[in-house]
Amino acid sequence: MALRTKLDQKLIGYITTFEQVTHARVKDVFVSDFGILFVVQHGDAGKAIGRRGVHIKRLTHLLRKRIKVVELSGKVEEFVKGMLDPLHMDSMEMKGSMVVLHVKDGSVKGKIIGRNGKNLQLLNDLLEKYFKVKAIVA
Repeated sequence: MALRTKLDQKLIGYITTFEQVTHARVKDVFVSDFGILFVVQHGDAGKAIGRRGVHIKRLTHLLRKRIKVVELSGKVEEFVKGMLDPLHMDSMEMKGSMVVLHVKDGSVKGKIIGRNGKNLQLLNDLLEKYFKVKAIVA
């Protein structure tokens, strides 16, 4: 799964609409078959989501795509937790240039990996871009 990152008129429109609705600062935006992923600056995730998810619901209706918001953090662990939210892993550890996610529940592990590994590939693409590490699920 390749993330589309080249800014074109459509992506600029998504960013503008997102910022006007949420008043959060967009750091990066990706469009893929899952929908639109907005990476916002540290501390802006709550503002972007809105009370009871009102901003996400409005954006989903306006853009007619699924919306996911992730807060960019300086720490790999916080970024991974935000990316996987609301799924919970048992533990996470760094081994060199790899992040190992320990998950005992099979259904949670399946959701983290996703169909044909799409969710894990998305996580790995983002981790590679921002932190130069890879994630594996154990």
